[in-house]
Amino acid sequence: MAFAQEVSSLGKLGPERVDSVKKMVIDTAKLRLLYKCTYRPDTANLKREGEAWRLLQVGSHATKEWTMGAERIDSLRDTSAAQGRTWMEILPLYMGALSQQARDHQMILADMRSGVLTEQNNIVVDEYLYEEPIPTQRWESLPGDTTLLDYPCRRAKTHFRGRDFIAWYTDELPFSVGPWKFSGLPGLILCVYDTQRHYVYEAVGLEYAKAGELIYLSPRSSEQRVSRLDYLKAKAAYARDPAAYMRQIPGVIYSKETLRRMKPRSYNPLERE
Repeated sequence: MAFAQEVSSLGKLGPERVDSVKKMVIDTAKLRLLYKCTYRPDTANLKREGEAWRLLQVGSHATKEWTMGAERIDSLRDTSAAQGRTWMEILPLYMGALSQQARDHQMILADMRSGVLTEQNNIVVDEYLYEEPIPTQRWESLPGDTTLLDYPCRRAKTHFRGRDFIAWYTDELPFSVGPWKFSGLPGLILCVYDTQRHYVYEAVGLEYAKAGELIYLSPRSSEQRVSRLDYLKAKAAYARDPAAYMRQIPGVIYSKETLRRMKPRSYNPLERE
């Protein structure tokens, strides 16, 4: 669920009954992994770090990476709708789940049957969706081994979207996938990072999914369908001049003083090309 949808839902809290989440079911999950993503958003201040917690669902022909908060929101809505509860009844739980999602609205779904990767994300209140062919990486094996989550892992490297990456994978879990847009190794990727360590994904938990757990795409009513490069350009434009970006959003009004205080934001994208 994206920010604009959350605001819309908050606006109708009251006696109205909770509605379930609309779903386009793609697959059922076999595995669930929780990754800790550590990132450095500012190349001018590499001591500054951020953290994100990403949930990866792995199915027989699809993967979905999103946040635990987003999953909890969807689960809460579906359960509450089935029970006939109202928005006011679930307010405390809803707000708790909303705070877990915080600013991370990214959802990445890769459907191996269609060969399409879909990303949903936000820039402030603007909702975006783009599709691209599932990216491929050319991996080169490297010497070395380690153990992650009690699984023996081997090492490989690749160059992708402007960065050099190192991955640790285990062939004891024969799923040729990993976090973000990584795939193509003969086992599940449990850790991957760029060689500058601006972005580090490390699996901190793994479990088998419950029977019937769905991997699905949830359409967002106000999302803009764009190309991947146009989305990246919009992100860069917002970072470069937040005030100019905010002025062009229909229905969003800020005072001149608020806009004046908006300063350029640090921008160190995972995808450089």
